[in-house]
Amino acid sequence: MAAQEAYFDAQIRHGIGLRNLSSGEVKQVRRIAILADRELDELLRSRLTTDMSFTSQRWKRLQADIRELRAASWQQMKAANRQSMIDLAKAEQDFAHGLVQAHIPVQLDFALAGTERLVALVTTQPFSGGANAARTLGQWWDGVRAADQRRIMEALQLGVLQGESVPQMAARVQAGMEMSRRNAEAIVRTAVNHASSTARDAFFQANSDVLSVEMWSAMLDGRTTAVCRGRDGHYAPVDGMTMDGVPEPHLDPPSARPPAHPQCRSQMVGVLNPDGIAARMGSRAYVRDTRTRRFRERDFRAETRDKVGAARWKRMTTKQRTAAIARTRKAWARDAVG
Repeated sequence: MAAQEAYFDAQIRHGIGLRNLSSGEVKQVRRIAILADRELDELLRSRLTTDMSFTSQRWKRLQADIRELRAASWQQMKAANRQSMIDLAKAEQDFAHGLVQAHIPVQLDFALAGTERLVALVTTQPFSGGANAARTLGQWWDGVRAADQRRIMEALQLGVLQGESVPQMAARVQAGMEMSRRNAEAIVRTAVNHASSTARDAFFQANSDVLSVEMWSAMLDGRTTAVCRGRDGHYAPVDGMTMDGVPEPHLDPPSARPPAHPQCRSQMVGVLNPDGIAARMGSRAYVRDTRTRRFRERDFRAETRDKVGAARWKRMTTKQRTAAIARTRKAWARDAVG
């Protein structure tokens, strides 16, 4: 089915574009993190001394100020990422809607998940982003924040115990903050997959008569994990349960969805259901034209130009050409759709 192949290709191309988008989200978070790291470095160099006692009020105040400073920066990153992922989920559903409509031969009415449902899916549905762990978006950010503060305090305590200079202790802390930045970037990339995947899945489920089956599509290269490589090309029902009518090989478990691990690049692509499309059309004849909308429009233009002749086509205005193409399109619809 040519329409299905074109639909597959368009979804996969979009998945590549999402990875470019995730790089932009990473840059946004990185900017916040770099500024926060500079502020912490300035605080340490102005307040930290080599003779600090762990029981002194000065040490306790420094700890409190560090916690407050880092908590504010992590909250800023968390809030920015949360809003970006909500916006992405809304855009992804709209894109999924437009994409499937562009690859079927007739105009159909599709159901869309409400904004509240999309927000709930993005913010309260756990996703895999670490070893043996599944957390919500907010829980992942809270976990990284707690690990960051623990890493900073342990680095300072070790530096004081070993008698390091203030620059040495500041450098030790900076090394730990680099790890925190990498963890934050991993969360962002994984969250992009989570938001886009849940939004598309919500659209598929709302229109399960037209899109009743999904296929796991992995980015196959030297960085592909074993789990994604093993699931590539496997099919699952959109409801994650009923395997009736699902082609083999079957996804195991059928409810598995990306992201499967940190920075997962896999995605689920929808499979068009011709019977469902025909049923949505009611009593009208089934459209057997398997061309995508883009190719139909190209052919409509060429057919119209041949019909009016090259010389006359050149003399026609843009408005006249558009009207002539519209007449060709209506003639096709009358014959193909009924």
